[in-house]
Amino acid sequence: MNVIREIRTAGDRLVYRLTEDEADDGARRYGVSVSTTLFGKLEEAAVTDISSCRSDAERFLLLAADNSVLPSTLCEIAEEYVAACYTV
Repeated sequence: MNVIREIRTAGDRLVYRLTEDEADDGARRYGVSVSTTLFGKLEEAAVTDISSCRSDAERFLLLAADNSVLPSTLCEIAEEYVAACYTV
């Protein structure tokens, strides 16, 4: 997994990363990870496959950073984002 973009906030104690990975079939996967030390200890969470579209994953990265999404809620918010983007 490669980090291709990073956003640091809260005095570098809240970090968002856009990641890129390759699936077994060769397709690109983009994800987002969040780490924080805001509450005294390191907390981390990652969603490794938000989209195969980099711009969709980047939009989610910005949404998460703009709204100070914490590791404890990242997965739930990512599920809602994906459902909203891809539900017909």
